[in-house]
Amino acid sequence: MTVPTISAVVPMFNEHDRIESCIRALLDQTRPLDEIIIVDNGSTDGSADVVAALAADEPTIRMISESVPGCYAARASGYDAAVSDVIARTDADCRVARDWAERIEEFFGGEVGAEYAAVTGIVTLYDAPPFEFVDRRARSVPDRFANGGQVDGLHGLNHAIRRTAWIAVRDDLTRRQDIWEDLDIAMALGETGERVYFEPRLEVASSVRALRKSPFANRHYVTGGIRTARARGDRRRTRVMYLDVLFRTVGFTGMWLVFRPWDERTKTWKLRRLLQPLDDARWDVTQER
Repeated sequence: MTVPTISAVVPMFNEHDRIESCIRALLDQTRPLDEIIIVDNGSTDGSADVVAALAADEPTIRMISESVPGCYAARASGYDAAVSDVIARTDADCRVARDWAERIEEFFGGEVGAEYAAVTGIVTLYDAPPFEFVDRRARSVPDRFANGGQVDGLHGLNHAIRRTAWIAVRDDLTRRQDIWEDLDIAMALGETGERVYFEPRLEVASSVRALRKSPFANRHYVTGGIRTARARGDRRRTRVMYLDVLFRTVGFTGMWLVFRPWDERTKTWKLRRLLQPLDDARWDVTQER
């Protein structure tokens, strides 16, 4: 099997305090990435300066700009700019595992990967309260996927796609800010007969910022799957997404009750924080800014 080249794409909007950790993790790989593309989506907090300083010493880092706000535009610009065989994706507030690129190479260079257009993996949390059940829940995988298997979705902050597959579907994607852009691309792949594989050893750690918001504050995001399926004209998937809203609302409520009282800086957990305003709320990626 041919060993693929791999580009990592990271959309970025006002991540001054987190983008360096993200890039350091991408640089500290057991299998070096062939290029790291940071897409600055109109940051105003000095994030671009942080990236520029790192890029000055690391030739694999390339920063590009996308003036149209939103995940769709930033992702598309990064994927279009990538020149490798495989385009891997994570977010600016994430930290990929040290063997992330190695796992991607192993998958696409192997026999199983030859039959798939994309691969996705698990998402853990690096700034959640150190409760055992939190980590156990983040790593839990249904028994049927314990060793991997075909799935019909992608984790937006942890996946990789063949460049040829991206080129094949890019013009058929939903150019709207209010949808789930990762579900959109997974559905587009399915419509062309391409398949997505879940690899439980492919791991990315994310921030809990979005999960610290109340279920009410997250209501627009939670219903994004319905808008995505409708936009693609998939009635069956739309019905599934209505049921998904119920489960996500329950799940987001539970995570809000656990994560909102936690303060990562002081390492304390106090219930009264449920009623205090957030000082680091993440922007809802399904709403315009």
